[in-house]
Amino acid sequence: MYHFGMINHSFIESPYRIAGGSQQVADALTETIRSYGGTVLTGKRVTRIGMGNGRIDHVEVNGGQEIFTARQYISSAHPATTFSLVDKTPLVRKAYISRLRSLKNSYGIFSAYLIMKPGAFPYMNRNFYFYKTDDAWNTEYDTRADAPRAILMSMQAPCDPMPYAQIVNLLCAMRIEQLGRWADTTPEKRGQQYRDFKERTAQKLIDIACENFPDLRGGIDSIYTTTPLTYRDYTGIPEGSAYGIIKDSRSPLTSLIPVKTKIPNLLLTGQNMNVHGALGVALTAAITCAELLGEEYLAKKIGGC
Repeated sequence: MYHFGMINHSFIESPYRIAGGSQQVADALTETIRSYGGTVLTGKRVTRIGMGNGRIDHVEVNGGQEIFTARQYISSAHPATTFSLVDKTPLVRKAYISRLRSLKNSYGIFSAYLIMKPGAFPYMNRNFYFYKTDDAWNTEYDTRADAPRAILMSMQAPCDPMPYAQIVNLLCAMRIEQLGRWADTTPEKRGQQYRDFKERTAQKLIDIACENFPDLRGGIDSIYTTTPLTYRDYTGIPEGSAYGIIKDSRSPLTSLIPVKTKIPNLLLTGQNMNVHGALGVALTAAITCAELLGEEYLAKKIGGC
């Protein structure tokens, strides 16, 4: 009921949008980290988590090109990915790692970002769900028909109050298996067939949206696309899953992963721990921080006391 209540309320009330795009969240977080003397690094892939004296001793990046040490470590990566990098230790049992690897992940997402011509399409402050099926629970991409069963259409809130949309997002569910022929490729090196696949799929999403908004296509200036492979390669999540580990209401403890691990200076966070999506990430971040700062202290800080 906890998961159902929060997610259902979010969909009924509709999610809030950030005027000007969600990149501002990352920018604000980066600015805050730097203001406290922290450093934000990109293009740094963790390739090994070294152990020593029953604790994490160091983290190796890019195959050992750089080594970082700290008192505490927090991983927001998929837990199966995190523990696959940890040196062998009696603190982490094989059965625990096997359980993490056995948990099913949610599907990935194909996204088409439509950059609109100025004044070409009205901005609407709501989400739209278009179904090509009578079964609202069966929304994954129809591989036999090579067509989406359902799509989400939303619009980025403009910075200034204006009646026209600047960016329209179209999303549909997609499994990474559908992209198997490009599984061993890297971004920008997947070839023309991959680009053609993305273009065809984007047009299918646009076709569905145009059934309800015929003027949409004429207002498009340019299109950018992402696939589950994009999610996989930029976030490191297995299978390019958009929402991480699937939660099962019939067996909630199976997918319950505490933020506190058996390794004393390793904490977990992210969408795989608690509730899916941005709401779940924010809640889980608070739980993780409470392990370091204490629940009472953190609650007062969040409450402004």
